[in-house]
Amino acid sequence: MIFSELATNYLCKVFPARIISFFVALCFAVSSFAVHLKVHGEVMGRHNTLPLGNVTVKVYNGGSLVSTQTTTAKGKYVVSFENQGRYTIRFSYPGYASKCFSVDTRGPSWEGDHSKQKLYIGMTMVKRLEGFDLSLLDMPMGKARFDPATGFVRWDKVWHERLSPKYKALMRAYDRRLKELKEEKKDPRLASFPAPRF
Repeated sequence: MIFSELATNYLCKVFPARIISFFVALCFAVSSFAVHLKVHGEVMGRHNTLPLGNVTVKVYNGGSLVSTQTTTAKGKYVVSFENQGRYTIRFSYPGYASKCFSVDTRGPSWEGDHSKQKLYIGMTMVKRLEGFDLSLLDMPMGKARFDPATGFVRWDKVWHERLSPKYKALMRAYDRRLKELKEEKKDPRLASFPAPRF
């Protein structure tokens, strides 16, 4: 930790040397608690809440791909992040819309500290429906800010409040369309047909 010359001179005038030594030692002790973030979670299908295995999990830092993995048979995944990065974690699976979240790990960090802060993030995948627009799901479902010096994680509340109503409305429309498709499957006469040309 670096102190300005002005602050150091002030401390020397006001406090005895022992107190200054204790204060500096305390600052270095606190800095040793700087951590790295480790995210783990489970990926499930929205239609049946069952775990999805072999979901592709790609991690990008500043737009560049840094790692790729697949979920286990039980839908589990684990991702470790280096500090000073701007990460996007994208989940993709055949027949489902891709989803992602972002994590910003920029901030003061301390050399030689390899401890980990664990964070659970579950992801629910949505099956694609022909003709139904799920492009909203391309946006991050959440934006997290990780502080390497303290290990604290804060979620972007403004982003959540802006996205949440749109997501809920989309899922309501999705469920209505899914119900219509099920009814059409039971009774083909209910199926939609193109308008006739005259």
